Amino acid sequence: MKTRTMPRFRKSTRKRFFTLSVLFAVIFFISLRMYQGFQIDLLMKELPQLEEKKNNLLHSTEKLRSEVERLKNIDRITKIARDKLGLVPNEDKVSLLRLKDYNEFADIKRGFGKKKKQQQKYQVAGVQ
Repeated sequence: MKTRTMPRFRKSTRKRFFTLSVLFAVIFFISLRMYQGFQIDLLMKELPQLEEKKNNLLHSTEKLRSEVERLKNIDRITKIARDKLGLVPNEDKVSLLRLKDYNEFADIKRGFGKKKKQQQKYQVAGVQ
């Protein structure tokens, strides 16, 4: 008994298949290139708008920084505190203790209120 083999494609059918495959690939790559070109054109149209927006934001940032510098001026704050809030600066003399370690601080903390003893033991800076 003879075994039947599958019929082979003819050479012309294979050539058509190959030609159509190549044609499809060429059309696909041309379409892809055109799509990329359109996307690039859209981005190039958007670029000047984004640069203008960036410049506006930089300008706004500089204006805000200068406003912050103006508002945090100590003379302005002092004037507002005096005029609007009725505050006055503290004219008390400041004392400064220089301690060598934490134990000295603990001793002072325990003996708070016994100032004469502490003044004798520690040299107080800034006291007249």
